Amino acid sequence: MSRRIDHTLRPFRGLRLPYLPPLLHWALAFTTGAALSLSHAGLPIVVCAAAIITALALSSIARIDAVARRRRLQLILLLLTPALFAVGFWRADDAGLPSNSLANVDLAGQTVRLTGVVVDDPQWRNSGIRLLLDAETIEIGSERRTVNDRLQLHLPDPQDVRYGDRIAVNAVLTPTSESSDEYLQWLADQRIAASALVRSGSLARLSSADLGWPQSLAADVRSALNRSIRDALPPPLSGIGQGMITGRRDAIDPELRSDLNDTSLSHLIVISGSNLTLLITLVMAASAWLVGRRFAALLAILAALSYGALIGPDPPVQRAMWMAVVFASAHMLGRGASALYAVSATAALMVALEPYVLLDLSFQLTLAGTLGIVILMPTVSQDFLSGQRGIAGAIRDAALVTLVATLTTMPLIALHFERSALIGLAANLVVTPLFGWMLLGTASTALLGLVSQTLGTIASWPLAWLPLQWLVLVAERTAQLPG
Repeated sequence: MSRRIDHTLRPFRGLRLPYLPPLLHWALAFTTGAALSLSHAGLPIVVCAAAIITALALSSIARIDAVARRRRLQLILLLLTPALFAVGFWRADDAGLPSNSLANVDLAGQTVRLTGVVVDDPQWRNSGIRLLLDAETIEIGSERRTVNDRLQLHLPDPQDVRYGDRIAVNAVLTPTSESSDEYLQWLADQRIAASALVRSGSLARLSSADLGWPQSLAADVRSALNRSIRDALPPPLSGIGQGMITGRRDAIDPELRSDLNDTSLSHLIVISGSNLTLLITLVMAASAWLVGRRFAALLAILAALSYGALIGPDPPVQRAMWMAVVFASAHMLGRGASALYAVSATAALMVALEPYVLLDLSFQLTLAGTLGIVILMPTVSQDFLSGQRGIAGAIRDAALVTLVATLTTMPLIALHFERSALIGLAANLVVTPLFGWMLLGTASTALLGLVSQTLGTIASWPLAWLPLQWLVLVAERTAQLPG
């Protein structure tokens, strides 16, 4: 490095920041650029962020001597960091709904005819059924045109509709673009073009779902697990158990759901990325002492893939599944220290493929929880996942993993549930540390119930009833507090 360049980099060397490889800088730069674009940040904020990203890259360049080999290549890659910031900003700006989307069409309350395919399991509500539809055509009066939008449908009356069915409905659309309604804004962030209220009795099934044997098998397994949980646990605990294990959200008692929302605990009762990440890490921590770190990581990978196949093509679960696979693979290959690089690169790749995932709470919780475990666990437990301290070490690691994941996701929970931030923080602090017990205990109860209903009922009390009842008790009591 020339004397002039060395003199220029001297202030950045004074920052005393450790050398970070280009992959981390690229992931941070790209993701930051995309986040600022999606949040419509002003020019001063964008310029400041770009300056910080560049300064961090220069601080690593100033410590390039710490690199053992390929210094010139790493120097060139680090110099490209500001360009990745710009690419991320452009990618997110270019990822919005197209101008011809139904989100931008003013239909003024007209009734239209829609055809499309149901792309998620129907969710039952007190007011009817909620569906996600990938719309194919729309008829407005005598005009018929092809569309390529995702819509959320509300059916006021019970219907026999299944995932994969091709249907036609008469509905009144409410576009999500430029809406001042918070719920419609949230739908827009999920790239849902419009909310549609279906006219009663207008639904027609054009063709039934043509599921292959893997999807049919997964549906049968979910049904059997739901039945096992219902037989072993009383309501409303059985509804919570079904939501946590199989993702059946409509089984949860509406009044309890309201209490859970008010106390910021609702993220615990549905399948989410952060919950799956925590589950996989608990599997690794609990089995490393018995079968060794690498085989425990292999078990975690198989568990993640199996669970992802069981739940189906739910995007948050699929994203969390692959992030968990990457995390476990780094440990299986004996490169636990590289888990941070692998997880960061995977997250940046997901953002590159679909920038709007940054607005998804499930993705945010997944990333925060995973990075918290990757960064903090080796500090608080130097032999994390080593399996060297037997069952006592496994129990300790499982407890620490839950605590770390709770602390690193708490700021996001407070941010998204700001209406009851203080109450929510307190409720999460006394409930979330028991989440591993809830999840693994309920899953064990469901599996034992498949073997014998009596066995499942007997085992449910210590395995699932106690932690789930604690969740209900905290939610009901804290929901009554003012604020």
